[in-house]
Amino acid sequence: METITTYLENVFKSLPQTPEVLRIKNELLADMEAKYGDLYAQGASEHEATARVIGEFGNIEELLVELGIDMPFADGDDGDSQRPMLSREEVDGFLAAFSRASLLIGSGVALILFGVATLVGTHGAAVSLQRIPVLGIPIAVNISRVSSAAMAFLLLLVAVAVGLFIYAGAMISRYRRLEQGEFNLAPDLERELTHRHDTYRSTMALGISIGVGLILLGVAGLFIIPAVYASYAVSFLLLLIAAAVFLFIRAGMTNGAYQRLLRIGDYTSEKREADRVIGAVAAFVWPLVVCVFLVWGFLFDGWSIAWVVFPITALLFGGFAGLYSTLKGTE
Repeated sequence: METITTYLENVFKSLPQTPEVLRIKNELLADMEAKYGDLYAQGASEHEATARVIGEFGNIEELLVELGIDMPFADGDDGDSQRPMLSREEVDGFLAAFSRASLLIGSGVALILFGVATLVGTHGAAVSLQRIPVLGIPIAVNISRVSSAAMAFLLLLVAVAVGLFIYAGAMISRYRRLEQGEFNLAPDLERELTHRHDTYRSTMALGISIGVGLILLGVAGLFIIPAVYASYAVSFLLLLIAAAVFLFIRAGMTNGAYQRLLRIGDYTSEKREADRVIGAVAAFVWPLVVCVFLVWGFLFDGWSIAWVVFPITALLFGGFAGLYSTLKGTE
């Protein structure tokens, strides 16, 4: 039922909220709810009942015009809109491109975090071998060489990740017009996308929940694993963060693709302007944070604690992004 209500709200949101319009809206909602209840009682699933209700009620926009209620053009267009109408093939291609790009970007970020986890773990292992003899025999380990090899491995993974980012960006760049919202959607296609987006939300919530659980498991490891093995605990945390971030990126980009097409949520015109500023700040902040992490670890041997720069920066940056978006929306 939530999908039907959302669909009806989207149809009526741009209309003047006169008593006549509200009466028609409430009557339509009551009829659609009754039809949904009948179908559900006959054994149809929630998704099947929703799709049949929306399909059987046909083009509500045309019904409103027949009743003498003029439908305004989207985004304030004056009727002579120059925006092209998207085809179903373009919409499906856009969603498929974002799905593949999210896989590439999520993998790239996970590779970088895996490299950092390897760097921390190998450094801790080298130090442990020097301090704790194996079978009573002390082992001489050149810590600088081990760390240099781990750093070289990290840089290799970073290079691979950058390649993935570039390829993903090129894949998405073909749909720049859609990114900027310069298109129109046919009413039936918009209804279908709204339904698909509402259906996807449960999948997105599951992915985010699993990601949060992985991070909490990694944080718990910091307290469970003995302090002498702190570097291993940090590596374990970073590996779980890598898996969680992969899930977050996959879920977020897929959800973002639907929001771009429907021009809702984070992809209204106001949010696009705010995101440009936030993206520019992020491009400066996160490379700086990585540099701080590496300098702290190598020059001050702070691998066991240097990782805190990532969650602290994430909290501060999230606060900045939220505050900026709020202020921008109130202008």
